[in-house]
Amino acid sequence: TVSSFCFVTFSEHKAGITGVVFTPNGTAVLSSSLDGTVRAFDLIRYKNFRTLSPPTPTQLSCVAVDPSGEIVCAGSTLQFEIYVWNLQTSKLLDTLAGHTAPIAMIQFNPVQPTLASASWDHTVRIWDLF
Repeated sequence: TVSSFCFVTFSEHKAGITGVVFTPNGTAVLSSSLDGTVRAFDLIRYKNFRTLSPPTPTQLSCVAVDPSGEIVCAGSTLQFEIYVWNLQTSKLLDTLAGHTAPIAMIQFNPVQPTLASASWDHTVRIWDLF
C-alpha cells in the first residue's frame, strides 16, 4: 500500500468477479465470479490452487470464508442457493436453499459457527452450518 504498485494480477476467471475475500491467515485470496466458479489464489506462489464449482451451472454473486479458513461459501444469483465447500478437499458439503431471490451478500460470524445471508427477497437469514 505504500507504493500503490500492483505486484500480481490473476486473470483465470472467464466473467466478471463479484466478490473477494482473504483467508484468515492472509496467505490466500478467494474470488467469486459470474462464470460460476470460486477460485482460490495462493499469495506466496501467485497461482490458482483451487477452483470450486456448484453442481449445476450458475452465476455466483458473493463469497465468504469461515474463521478457520476451511469452509468456503458462495451465493447464487440464478438458483438463489448458497453452496458450501471444504477448501482443502474441494468437496461440496451442502447446498442451502430458502431465499426466493438472488443472494446479495454472505458473511460468517467471527465467534459463532453461523453464516448470515442477505437477499434481494428483502430477508436476512442466519444459518447454523455445524
